[in-house]
Amino acid sequence: MSTSSIKRYLLASAGLLLALGFASLSSWQFGRAGQKQAWLDQVEAARQAAPQALAAALAAPESAGVPMAVRGEIELRANPRLLLDNQQREGRVGLREYALVRAVGGDERWFLADLGWLPIAADRRLPALEELPARLDAQGLLAALPGQGLRLAPNPVATGPVALLNYLDVDELSQQTGLRLLPRLLRLDPALPIGHARDLDVLPNTLPPEKHRGYALQWAGLALAALVTTLLLFFRSRA
Repeated sequence: MSTSSIKRYLLASAGLLLALGFASLSSWQFGRAGQKQAWLDQVEAARQAAPQALAAALAAPESAGVPMAVRGEIELRANPRLLLDNQQREGRVGLREYALVRAVGGDERWFLADLGWLPIAADRRLPALEELPARLDAQGLLAALPGQGLRLAPNPVATGPVALLNYLDVDELSQQTGLRLLPRLLRLDPALPIGHARDLDVLPNTLPPEKHRGYALQWAGLALAALVTTLLLFFRSRA
């Protein structure tokens, strides 16, 4: 085989590998779209269902991964106040506050409640926070904790009255606070008179399914273009 033929086959192989890589990325994006759409469908079904008792929902094994509409009285812990950094709402970057709570009448395990989004000053001074009630008749969605993505910086030790966090990690918080924390999140009903601006959007800081589908189509188009270009160049070079 001549040197030119070897080069032609090597270039064709590189082109096919590139097309395969683009196709893999397209498949991954379609998969992510399907996963998030299934999650949104589960959330919508939960919102349409009658609320369950919070203490019973926490004790049910199936509550670990399936969102549930719940209602019940909760006890709120005053310290530490947990503020999650770099949270977006309507195109603005701010903080999201989470409270350590537990169900009244349930077991002794604590979990997190979403108190909503609030802005942060340009000089990064932490905002003043209103005092939390000791107890609250709560309702909302009980779900798993959201994914936190890459951990670009470690969390400070949550021992003071306010902790500015880079991510949520219940194991880490359990060690620092000495509390038994469940990996659950109570997304409080926006109508409740507590906390800050919030809604029941379960994908506030990540791409919705339609964005993943759009990216999947783009990668599929690149895969097709790479394949067609490779084949045209390969067979033209043989002529």
